[in-house]
Amino acid sequence: AQRAQDGIEVETMTLYPAGAAPQVFRRTEREGTTPPFRGVPAETFYLTHIDLLNLQGLWQLLRQFAALGPPGTLEQWLAQFHAETGVELARDVLPVFTGVIGVGFTSPFGAQASHPVALPGLFLTFGVTDEARARQLVQTVGDNIGGPLFTQFLERRPHAGQEILYVGNPLFFIKPGYVVSQHQLIVGSDVSLLQHMLDAAMGRTPALADTSAFQEMRKHIRIEGGSVTFVDMPTVISQVKGGWT
Repeated sequence: AQRAQDGIEVETMTLYPAGAAPQVFRRTEREGTTPPFRGVPAETFYLTHIDLLNLQGLWQLLRQFAALGPPGTLEQWLAQFHAETGVELARDVLPVFTGVIGVGFTSPFGAQASHPVALPGLFLTFGVTDEARARQLVQTVGDNIGGPLFTQFLERRPHAGQEILYVGNPLFFIKPGYVVSQHQLIVGSDVSLLQHMLDAAMGRTPALADTSAFQEMRKHIRIEGGSVTFVDMPTVISQVKGGWT
């Protein structure tokens, strides 16, 4: 761990299995590294970007472990997964995702910043190999798990040439939703956050990568992408004080 100005970063080192063992981790020297999603907004005070998993290799390893247990256990679990979600894990889910994941918290922004009960934003980003398949996957899983409620309360909002889908129940204080854009499945705690992230990805609003704290942290990292955790400590402290008050 290294301390940067107004922030802390942790660079992840990975160990690769040798020989014929399943390749659980990505071969970054051959496949390259992936930097954090460009649409992470400047108001983000915590970001963890994970870029090290090979999902197919991880699945092979899990199958090997499952083979050591009672016969038929894995098959029963996969059948139950398919019955509940309407998709098959190995065929429909794993090929859609790259294994790159991001999670972050943002300070309230825009009109939310002046709201008496403003809440920090929460977002998740998942790298996807095919945007159309990712949209269909989320729709299928939502229809099977959420049923009529998923369809009844799901609303659509076009923004920046994209379509954001979110839960529009008037009883909800926030309107969580998701959007598939720039080979990312982005899940956000509120539709306004998703709009803000799309704007940041297009350069319409400042992104975290443009802030001095993040740029100072990047000086201590030797690779362009890779797994990293960024924490803006002054903002974290102010958020904690605000919540305590």
